[in-house]
Amino acid sequence: MVPDLEHFIYSSGYNPLVPVVQGCLQPLTQFKRLKSLTTPPAMLFDQNMLQVVSSIATLEKLHCHINLSGISTLVLPSNPFLQLAEADLIAHSDHLITFFRACPFPNLARIELHIAGPPSANHPRDLFIALCQHCDPTLIEHIYISVLHALTPRPSSLMDYAEPLMALRNMRSFHIYFRATDPSLCDDDILRIGAAWPRLASLRIAHVTGEYSQPDVAAPSLSAIVELARRCPALTSLRLPELDSRDLPVPRQSAVSPLGHGLRYLKIDSVRPPPPTSESHQVYMDMATVLDLVFPSIDLKKALSKVDPRRKSWADILLLMQAKQAERANGPAMRADLQREA
Repeated sequence: MVPDLEHFIYSSGYNPLVPVVQGCLQPLTQFKRLKSLTTPPAMLFDQNMLQVVSSIATLEKLHCHINLSGISTLVLPSNPFLQLAEADLIAHSDHLITFFRACPFPNLARIELHIAGPPSANHPRDLFIALCQHCDPTLIEHIYISVLHALTPRPSSLMDYAEPLMALRNMRSFHIYFRATDPSLCDDDILRIGAAWPRLASLRIAHVTGEYSQPDVAAPSLSAIVELARRCPALTSLRLPELDSRDLPVPRQSAVSPLGHGLRYLKIDSVRPPPPTSESHQVYMDMATVLDLVFPSIDLKKALSKVDPRRKSWADILLLMQAKQAERANGPAMRADLQREA
């Protein structure tokens, strides 16, 4: 009797020096209720192995490392991946493009991609075009991307790289991490995201290189963040690599009205210093005032615990926001103490 196995994790004891052949996975097709399959990164899925797993009619979640070297067109059996709802894939860009072009994915709602190499055609958006063309754009709600390779040339905006994904209108969480090249993140990128994804709950964009204030890399302004809040009322988590301290809304002129936005998690990796003609403390005070007006519910204790010790300016802004929260809760006496601490 075939057991009613629903989740299969292949990890312990796997030897990457021993090749995996199609027959090793063939028994999985006998599990009539198998919903998820997870394999280690060292186990490379070629065309034959993908043919096997794509024929598992009940499969909803797939986590694997794809290697389609030498294959331009992936051939799969009829009606492949009909129930696949979550895909967590590691592969070179070319192999991911080949995978997504192979067939429709009518139920895919959550995608995680670890992109190991640039496309040979040097068109970085081809992958996202293929994804959007072969999935139901109304179903995809969660995308997590880790770009492991360098981007040459450096994208002048996030849209230069990810613009096709704006067609996915029901996006709820979008996380993208650049581990080798930091693309520019412009105000227009933030505004496009807000316009395309009004249901967005979590937006996290990170530059893992740790290089900030690069002259050829743009950073968004606080005005763009305020507009993002207006366009995405459900946003609860926001992480950005940098914030430009110029082009501030002027709180003293009531340019920013209290939004009462429900954002809880806010992480800014670095704040670009204000122009030399500006007084830094006043600029940071204005930024704190705007952020407090727009996002009064931020968990500042958590935000402060995540601050890089080398990024004092962001810590100062958070402490000023903490003073404003304390004033609302405990009156002006505590605010004075916290401002002295900042």
